[in-house]
Amino acid sequence: MLRERGWKVAGLLSPGIWKGGEKIGIKALDLHSRQSRILAQRFDQDEELIGVQTRRWRFDPAIIEWCNSILRDATPCDLLVVDEFGPLELVRGEGLIDGLPVVDAGHFRLGLMVVRSHLLPIAQERWPAAHTLMIHHPEEIPKRVDEILEHSVRIDRSTLIPG
Repeated sequence: MLRERGWKVAGLLSPGIWKGGEKIGIKALDLHSRQSRILAQRFDQDEELIGVQTRRWRFDPAIIEWCNSILRDATPCDLLVVDEFGPLELVRGEGLIDGLPVVDAGHFRLGLMVVRSHLLPIAQERWPAAHTLMIHHPEEIPKRVDEILEHSVRIDRSTLIPG
């Protein structure tokens, strides 16, 4: 939608990979090049703990580095998207950590960062000038972004979207 308005869009989306109604993986989608790779796969509790993992997901270290390189090179841009800053980044210092200083630097017109609701206080402490936008369903995003754009002559802050 914003590309059609001439905006330079950069960053990452992390759509789920679904099979039979069950989320079995997570992709990483580079919004600039539109390339995607498999970032994480479902973690089997019987497997050995190796690398970057959560209770549910095993992340591919090479793809994490690919994602971090995308975030390091994302700015300057009009729209920076980071989906998502979760417990890996905000609590453990792992994952998409190179995206944190990119957001801190603010070399973008509008930033949309997805943050889990329970981690929102950590994100708000790091980015106190950010506006928090609650999205309950993905279908709401275009309308909500339009609202932000219509009510802002100049956007110079990030928007945190609890995921």
